[in-house]
Amino acid sequence: MFLVVKIESVAPDATFLRYDCQSLELGCDPMGSRCMMSINRISIDQAREMLKTRADVQIVDIRDAHAYGAAHIPGSTHLSEQNLEQFIQETKSDIALIVMCYHGISSQSASAYLSNRGFSETYSLDGGFEAWQRSGGT
Repeated sequence: MFLVVKIESVAPDATFLRYDCQSLELGCDPMGSRCMMSINRISIDQAREMLKTRADVQIVDIRDAHAYGAAHIPGSTHLSEQNLEQFIQETKSDIALIVMCYHGISSQSASAYLSNRGFSETYSLDGGFEAWQRSGGT
């Protein structure tokens, strides 16, 4: 599986990033045409509010297994190459997914991938787990 991601444009006050994604896995034309995706970003405060007020939210942690084992947000799901397909098949596609990595960079690509795999509401957590911890954790 591969994903080539190039930042197309970033507005300082935007709540999303636009990506120019070229990937067979994302269903783009193998002859080189491009597909545009919007990545929803969510702040730590917005994520906390969403977790408090909605029952249909799942945090997805894409950090490595050792980092997840050492510390993670309670109730989060560790997602890796080993359980990705199972997660996609077994998880309702209409719930909100908040994707988290170390610093909020890799989660943007993962959020785009999950969106393209049929999840209707995906977010990349700004600042990732490090920002979550700095803000007081759970």
